[in-house]
Amino acid sequence: RKETLMNALKMHSYFGDHQIDCIKIVPSHWQALAVDNTYLLPNRMLIFGGDVLTPDMISGIKAQDSKGLEVINHYGPTEGTIGKLLHKVDLNKEYNRVPLGQVFSNSEAYVVNDSLA
Repeated sequence: RKETLMNALKMHSYFGDHQIDCIKIVPSHWQALAVDNTYLLPNRMLIFGGDVLTPDMISGIKAQDSKGLEVINHYGPTEGTIGKLLHKVDLNKEYNRVPLGQVFSNSEAYVVNDSLA
């Protein structure tokens, strides 16, 4: 329920009561759900999209992960959850910036400046 999704304590309780293998979440929402520096981590895969995934967030996952969690940065052209780039995060690597990733699904991506050049 929406009430649970927006409440950090309820989410931690839900994760404690259920086996959650994978979540896809906006990084800022995921960070807001931390309780006492304890992050919500599923059992197998954590997919971030819709906002910037920071190196600090990766460090937080690395410090808490004991399951060999797969972390994916899923990037797309809009906030509409249309991802077209994927980067599998290496939790053993130090990042200055988390890469946007590689194109997938027979797509193309262009990085342009303000002048579209």
